[in-house]
Amino acid sequence: MDLPSHAQSLTPEIDFLYKRRRGKTRLGLESTRDLLRALGSPERGVPVLHVAGTNGKGSTTAMAAAILREAGLRVGHFTSPHMLSVEERIRVDGVPITSDAFRARVREMRTRIERADASFFESVTAMAALHFRDAGVDVAVYEVGLGGRLDSTTALPAEVTILTGVGHDHESILGRGLGAVCREKLGIVRPGVTLHAALDDPALVRQARRHCDRVGSPLRLVPETAVRVLDLDLWSGMQFELGDPPRCMWTRFIGRHHARNAALACAAAAELARERFGIVELDPVPGLAQARLPGRFQVLPATDKEPLLILDVAHNPESLQATLDVAKQLLADARPIVILGMLRDKRLDGVVPRLESWALGLRLTTPRVARAWKLEEIARRLRRRAPGLSIEVSANVGAALDATRGTAPVLLLGSHYLVGEALPLLAARRGLTTQALLDGSAPEIAIRAAG
Repeated sequence: MDLPSHAQSLTPEIDFLYKRRRGKTRLGLESTRDLLRALGSPERGVPVLHVAGTNGKGSTTAMAAAILREAGLRVGHFTSPHMLSVEERIRVDGVPITSDAFRARVREMRTRIERADASFFESVTAMAALHFRDAGVDVAVYEVGLGGRLDSTTALPAEVTILTGVGHDHESILGRGLGAVCREKLGIVRPGVTLHAALDDPALVRQARRHCDRVGSPLRLVPETAVRVLDLDLWSGMQFELGDPPRCMWTRFIGRHHARNAALACAAAAELARERFGIVELDPVPGLAQARLPGRFQVLPATDKEPLLILDVAHNPESLQATLDVAKQLLADARPIVILGMLRDKRLDGVVPRLESWALGLRLTTPRVARAWKLEEIARRLRRRAPGLSIEVSANVGAALDATRGTAPVLLLGSHYLVGEALPLLAARRGLTTQALLDGSAPEIAIRAAG
């Protein structure tokens, strides 16, 4: 996950950090703990809401952070990976750390990073704790990078935790099968700290109960029935009911899976606000309405030169299926062209047959990272599996976007890296700034949504 974006300005400080990357993913807490101690233990005294899960971590942390912020708290928010620049990972009250401040932190921390032999991700995790302490945050919301048990964010003391779900991803690192993946993600559970979880598989529920009983932590399951989706709209987002008695809420995130993420965020934020700050009646509605994150069913309207385009970072079987379900519902009879670019360790279980029966065509491309899949190889394999689906290849995302200019809607899916590469290209084509697409402030989108 720790790869430089092609939009990132490669200063000496950024270059130093990226050279801390390893050939293989390194999991473990000791380097992070050593680095935090060398920095004066900046994590102490800042209550943490910690979020793990195969899918939905980003939207859940965004919603939890926004809910707490709208309640009047000063909130730190740590997320990964980034779309365009590493500064996006560290935010206070929704505002990313500035490039100057980030570079200054690297210079301040450099000797300690080297002594602790900290990786890129370990260094940025510790930097977030330092930045949050110095910014005087009341609370910090951290998204796990990979797994949970040995992820560097678990070196931080948490006061409430969330598990958004367990799916098929990173199995070469976390272990084969959902049970192995779940075991690693349950590693974020601390003694006496509540885990709010969205689990449906009875075996995983039993596993979570056993683990929480062993650790001595309350388990609060958020079932799918906890939320009822009332309306989905491409332009205005999603309305849903939550709570007892049911209360109508709205979010920019679209899809039943995001409604459940919202329920998790509401429950965890309410517990933290109540137990730590004495806020008995936390109103989640303003925060849910403010929460946003690029690349989560992000809709760009059609123009006279560009098709309607939907961007989503979905990159494993469960998230791709969820995204396709929402797209099929909202696009109705319109058959899309799907641009797909993934990393070679990702699975496509069940996804291609769905596309064969619905999509107008599939255009394969590749993000510009070393771990990207090999285009011709994956094309041959998918053509064998889906002979009825038109499958074409484009060398990069720009070429793929060029080839899909037409009247059919376009879904661009497969990885954070692919969406990150697409955003500047799409902004230029539509006469917008890239920042407008990152923060959802594009005037034409606002106008269309209002209409």
